[in-house]
Amino acid sequence: PSYVDVFKVKSESSNKVIDYIVCNNKATLLYLANLGCIEINPWNSTTKKPGNPAWMVIDIDPSPKNTFVQVVDVALATKMVLDKAGVDSYCKTSGASGLHVYIPMKNKYDYKTVKDFAHIIASLVQEQLPKTTSLERSLSKRGNNIYIDYLQNRSGQTLASVYSLRPKKGATASAALEWKDVN
Repeated sequence: PSYVDVFKVKSESSNKVIDYIVCNNKATLLYLANLGCIEINPWNSTTKKPGNPAWMVIDIDPSPKNTFVQVVDVALATKMVLDKAGVDSYCKTSGASGLHVYIPMKNKYDYKTVKDFAHIIASLVQEQLPKTTSLERSLSKRGNNIYIDYLQNRSGQTLASVYSLRPKKGATASAALEWKDVN
């Protein structure tokens, strides 16, 4: 419909231009819901500055054998590292089994800089919890360790939006948390 904005992006893999829907008003959100879009997954950047993310994210991704207490421990260790650096952060559930820690970047830095910073943060957290965490993405290589995913800070990467339903049993939802409620 005419009220739905799109953002054109050339796909490097298919060499085609893809029209991405920009959900920036209630009518578009309702349109997406009517299409049956269960999950909303925004980019880290905006259409105004597509090369500079609005936020950095640390995705705390457990293996099936990790407890949620262990996931919380990683989130709180992440907060401690960020607090020590004087960096604001916010937490939300993934809507699945993990947590996401968001750090405002205000579109000041490019994706490479933000990803490199996220790698440093993830490494510092992993050093604090070496027995339960890993920077290894592959589940077969990291075993039962929680993956501290800093690679979500690349152009085109997406995560479930806050309050987005997830296509999981029970229709779980991603939810914002106050740090005092991360327990």
